Amino acid sequence: MWSDEQKFEVVIKVTNVVAEYFQRRDLIVGQVIEKELIDGGLIISSKVSHKNEILPVVQYWLPHLRIISPENLQQELEAKMKKYLGI
Repeated sequence: MWSDEQKFEVVIKVTNVVAEYFQRRDLIVGQVIEKELIDGGLIISSKVSHKNEILPVVQYWLPHLRIISPENLQQELEAKMKKYLGI
């Protein structure tokens, strides 16, 4: 069960194209808007217990979200996308 696992922080950059959706409501469980960027984008964070709490949401909002931290999650997502695309 995810709730029993150690939580870790995920930091995500949201482009200005979809930022308003993340400002209106929490699209990621427990999201916190850390910073509003000059271009209208956002830096948001969330504490999750498992990568599957965050990866499906980021995938849904591609290409408008990018995982800043932890870097290995972004790398895993990119590898998954490359495999899907046959690259």
